[in-house]
Amino acid sequence: MTKYNGWSNYENWNFKLWLDNDEDLHNYIIGEIKKIKAFPNKDNKAYEVSNFLRSYIEDNVPNLNVSTRSQSVHGSMSDKNGFYDDILNAALRDINTYEIAESYLEDIKEDEKIEKEKVDFLHGVN
Repeated sequence: MTKYNGWSNYENWNFKLWLDNDEDLHNYIIGEIKKIKAFPNKDNKAYEVSNFLRSYIEDNVPNLNVSTRSQSVHGSMSDKNGFYDDILNAALRDINTYEIAESYLEDIKEDEKIEKEKVDFLHGVN
């Protein structure tokens, strides 16, 4: 399998890049993941985070049902059930939200470990 910048595909890399490069969005995503992580009755946190990320994608798909001059003159490739919608949906389906969820959970775990080490150091705990 070909990797893309350490991710299983371009779509994963690009989605994670966009999530991480907008500070407000990143803080929102991390906050929601921390809520999921803290919920005591959830056994598979990566699965739950993956579902949250998939819902985020589905809730934010743009509306491609926009009329354009070229659409009315040359056909309807950009309508709701057209070519662009098919291509967009294919790319969105290729995003492996489970892989991204595992990455976020690992990052949060590492951040928590670093914070604990800082607190222990400040309190003189070895």
